[in-house]
Amino acid sequence: LAERELQANEERFRNLVESIDDVVFRLDRDQRCVEAFGRWLEREGFKPGDLIGRSIHEIVGPEDAPTHERANLRALAGETVTYDWLLRSRHGVIHHMQTTLSPLHGTRGEIEGIVGVGRDISQRVEAGRELQRWARIFEHAGWGVAIVNADGTIESVNPAFASMHGWTVE
Repeated sequence: LAERELQANEERFRNLVESIDDVVFRLDRDQRCVEAFGRWLEREGFKPGDLIGRSIHEIVGPEDAPTHERANLRALAGETVTYDWLLRSRHGVIHHMQTTLSPLHGTRGEIEGIVGVGRDISQRVEAGRELQRWARIFEHAGWGVAIVNADGTIESVNPAFASMHGWTVE
């Protein structure tokens, strides 16, 4: 009964991890991939076995490996590390990625590896760029623009609007 319950719990956990849109992975102390799960892998044309046993150098290539290796060493020293980086997919698409690494502790408290989560943040990065473009348009528009909330309170004005009324933006 205990064994069946353990298997059911493992199956639930695997389904949970494989359902997320990110990649969840585990590295050993030698920085080799031991496990990899998540829909991101399939979407990018990877099978989990494509990464198993490979070093980060073999996975991302010699140019990008030093960034990951430094972060891995920090995690292996006990630190939780989050960093952003660029990934060129197998399809030639550039992805803005964010990876969080945490030390993986064994039963006696020793660090036996790293658990990591990689997330594609490309949409968030692009939304930030778009917001910056609109902010520049707002700031430099030759006509007066005011942002007013639902109760009629002015939240923000551009310099042209302030100048039209003899105000400062502040």
